[in-house]
Amino acid sequence: MKIPNIHKSKLRKSLLNTFCSNPQSPFYVRELERLIKFSAGNICKELTKLEQEGVLVKEKKANLIYFRLNIAYPYLHILFKMLGLSDSLLEKITNTQNVEIIYTQNSVPTTVGGLDVSLGGKTA
Repeated sequence: MKIPNIHKSKLRKSLLNTFCSNPQSPFYVRELERLIKFSAGNICKELTKLEQEGVLVKEKKANLIYFRLNIAYPYLHILFKMLGLSDSLLEKITNTQNVEIIYTQNSVPTTVGGLDVSLGGKTA
C-alpha cells in the first residue's frame, strides 16, 4: 500500500475530498457523477485504482456497486492532512484516542503514556 497522489488529477482530488468529507457514506458511480461533475467512465477507472491502492472498499448491494472510504487504510491520517480536513472528523470515524508516534535515531527505551517502549536495537 502506498499514499495516493492527490495531485495526480482533478478527478482524483474531487473523489478523495468527497469520500473523506463523508467517510461513512457509500457512493455509487452515477451519484458521484452528479456530485463532482465528471464522466461516469472516468470515475469508474479512478475508483478502481483507488480500490486497488486500498483507499476505498467496494460493496455490492442489490444491482448497484458502492464505494466507501476504507477506514482501516493505514495512511488515512496522512490523506486527511493532505486534503486539509479536520483531525476531529478522522477521530470520530476511527474511534481512536490520541496516539503519539515517536521516531528516534538511537535505540533507547522510551516511555509513551506510562508504557516502556523500545524502538529497535537492544534494550538496556
